[in-house]
Amino acid sequence: MLPGTTDLIHVLYSTNENAYLNATWTSSNPNIAIVTGDGIGTNSAVIEAKELGTTTITATSSDGAKSTSCTVEVLDITNFIDLSFITYSISIINGFVYGDIYSRITNNSEYPIELTSFYIYDGYSGQVIARQDPTEVGKLSPGENTNLGTKFNSVYYPIFKWNFRWNDKDYSIQHQYLGSTRSTNASSERVFKIEALDE
Repeated sequence: MLPGTTDLIHVLYSTNENAYLNATWTSSNPNIAIVTGDGIGTNSAVIEAKELGTTTITATSSDGAKSTSCTVEVLDITNFIDLSFITYSISIINGFVYGDIYSRITNNSEYPIELTSFYIYDGYSGQVIARQDPTEVGKLSPGENTNLGTKFNSVYYPIFKWNFRWNDKDYSIQHQYLGSTRSTNASSERVFKIEALDE
């Protein structure tokens, strides 16, 4: 789940073909996710994600005889963003890239995100070599992707950075082209220095 979102959780349990009703729900860590109310029917509940982390949600039968649980993990929106590269006619000489590279961003969450800006940096100097006007980037609906890039002429392993807004919070995620088109997330990428943006 993402912070600030809600979801519905269900439990189905019985003994000797007699269904238990009116489960009681608890969270092992209410700071991460909390049960905020009853869902549809007698054995469902609404879960609200609060902060990043993991908690266990437990359903207990009204007589206390039966219980079951599941794990709820609350992740940052960047965990639902997939980054990959599209390349054309690429050659690399001592780390300096020649050819066309596009950075593709895919929204794998169930919620839209607002893309606010896009930058490309030289991986050695940290200088901005290309940028996209925020008004031309727009929103990325669930399951959608878009790609931005340019033609490179002797740029050292370029770094692509996406800035976006979700749930009234600003985020950025970046990846560096190191000769691979594989999907990646920012935490696993080797990144050189980046200058402070003066916007």
